[in-house]
Amino acid sequence: NPRSTVGTVTEIYDYLRLLYARAGVPHCPECGRIVTRQSAQEIVEAIESLPSGTRLQLLAPMVRGRKGTHQAVLDEIQKSGFVRARVDGTIYSLDEDIQMDRYKIHQIEAVVDRLVMAVDSGVIVNPITASGQIEGGMTQALGYAVSEEMLYDELGHAREGDLWDYHIFRANEMPELETIFVETFEPSHPFGVKAVAEIPMDGVAPAVGNAVQDACGADIRHNPVTPERVWAELRHAQKE
Repeated sequence: NPRSTVGTVTEIYDYLRLLYARAGVPHCPECGRIVTRQSAQEIVEAIESLPSGTRLQLLAPMVRGRKGTHQAVLDEIQKSGFVRARVDGTIYSLDEDIQMDRYKIHQIEAVVDRLVMAVDSGVIVNPITASGQIEGGMTQALGYAVSEEMLYDELGHAREGDLWDYHIFRANEMPELETIFVETFEPSHPFGVKAVAEIPMDGVAPAVGNAVQDACGADIRHNPVTPERVWAELRHAQKE
């Protein structure tokens, strides 16, 4: 134990921590890379620089190295609209009965799985209109990613002849939507504004793919992510 009797009484351990924190260069114990402070913009740029198809999991730390059962923390995460949390490295549904030893140190992180779109939007002139445009694009993209698919029979006729088979989302089936505007200045426009156009449709399908893989391990590479494709991928993975 680094906080031995000698280290505690003489405060050597505390001084060593201060020395390494100020004079040392922190490194990740897992990969060995240097750990540095990043701004929100630097984090966004780092994520955007990742190769296409990279799967990510966004976690919000709630408890770091504290003892207790932390039931109040789990309840607060669930009340905030989240459905999963990672406890000591394991992903749990918040509907489960998550038991933690009150005398052991725990780590709790909320799994951010709401549909959030961050948009490089230039200067925002009308936030309400811009948010509506973004959320409309997200809704349309979610349909493409999950349910909307045109299938044809052997004669080339469309199998989906009505909206009963060709399903689109109703309002009560939509997840919570949130738009984050990253304001920049667009030099090509005198007021610095930028048209978002199809931007909100780009990130939804990868987000759905990540969520499905995190939930059951099925790696779906083609839209829409239908139950049949998830089942086929799971069977394929079992054979391998």
